[in-house]
Amino acid sequence: MRKRGNNRGGLITDLALIPIFVASAVTGLGLYFAGFDTPHEVWEKWALAHVVALPLFLGFGIYHICNHWPWYKSLFSNGLGAKSPTTALISVAFPIIAITGLVLLFVIEGPNSAVGSIHFWLAVALIALSVWHIVKRWKALMKMLKNSDK
Repeated sequence: MRKRGNNRGGLITDLALIPIFVASAVTGLGLYFAGFDTPHEVWEKWALAHVVALPLFLGFGIYHICNHWPWYKSLFSNGLGAKSPTTALISVAFPIIAITGLVLLFVIEGPNSAVGSIHFWLAVALIALSVWHIVKRWKALMKMLKNSDK
């Protein structure tokens, strides 16, 4: 994790992303599983919760990316090298999931569609990658949080 000095906004964003990520993941999985032998009203509630959680995730995610732009800039100029392949995979999966989610929301019916399957399975992979991303950075995040009070 790169040093950010006293970037309290970045730290707050990083920490806020954790519960927002959990809400997005839980509502997405709830939505998926509600599609099996569940009353339509239950599915609609999960869908609404997912759609409400996602603008937060998208907004904070974009801000997080902007906050870490030097990482991306060096990736474009120097290649992956010793950089985290997990972060690179998250960076590829995130926009694809966002785009397929918007397609599902505004263009096509999601259940049993190819786009819905791509969205779901890529999101499952993103959940696993994101958990690993958080675990690897947890200690540094807590240290930054402790030092931000000084």
